Amino acid sequence: MLINKINATINAIKGVNSKNHDLAAERAAYAEIGRISGIPFSVSNVYERFAKQVAKIIPFDLIAITQLDLDRDTFTVLYTLGMKVTGLGQGETVSLKDSVAVSEVAASQRAMRTDNHPEGGATAQSLSEAGLLSRISTPLIANEKTIGTLHLASKKPNAYGKSDLVRLEIVGNQIAGAIASAILLQAERDRASQLKSLYDVAAIIAQP
Repeated sequence: MLINKINATINAIKGVNSKNHDLAAERAAYAEIGRISGIPFSVSNVYERFAKQVAKIIPFDLIAITQLDLDRDTFTVLYTLGMKVTGLGQGETVSLKDSVAVSEVAASQRAMRTDNHPEGGATAQSLSEAGLLSRISTPLIANEKTIGTLHLASKKPNAYGKSDLVRLEIVGNQIAGAIASAILLQAERDRASQLKSLYDVAAIIAQP
């Protein structure tokens, strides 16, 4: 179970992490994320509540959640909070060719640092130009399929270590199902809207 993995990870981090990390507060943040993941992510302020809890576990200057579209080789920014970065606004769609980090995280299906790739693409350049020097990412996997990615970035150099990758992966596992449900719900709404538009057009054409 995920809760057992969380407890085991926190216990292991005691020996890995040299920082004075409040383990009780970390456990509480994981628990709250678990509760939040049971709320539809289409509900107002759920993303903000989630981001607030993540910040208690891993500090960041930017958090972003993306949705992958491997058929079109693109990703869409579902949610972002923190520093503004050119080309990474909420709702923007980006080619995977412009983001080596998103492509590699999705393919590897594991959390990893994404600030040390020699050819990070246009997205990495925008992040660096914004002063976000440290970056980590993890895949969002639902039903054995990578449906998106979760990213954190910091202005502080070398802000993230191995323990932070473990934490981020746990958080990604906690919310992947909720994000998948939100994506499915939005797709159903889009289809309903398209059908209504087609019906309206057909009704106009059918008028004598």
